Amino acid sequence: NRYPDKAHAILTNKADGNYLVSVRAPLNRKMGADELVSQFPTGGGRKAAAGINALPSDMLDDFIDAFEKQFEV
Repeated sequence: NRYPDKAHAILTNKADGNYLVSVRAPLNRKMGADELVSQFPTGGGRKAAAGINALPSDMLDDFIDAFEKQFEV
């Protein structure tokens, strides 16, 4: 809430070596989270809030690049 123009993602290590990913679009522009995560296996959600159930660790750099491009970081 403190930074309404910024998107954010939280990645959690899973026991199987993959990541659980939660993405939130900026509060001032609640769109794009669904488009971002749909580029990855097990990704889905809403425009403002979406996630990836099992991001393979070898796709982490691809996710970061896509996040930066999607939200112009």
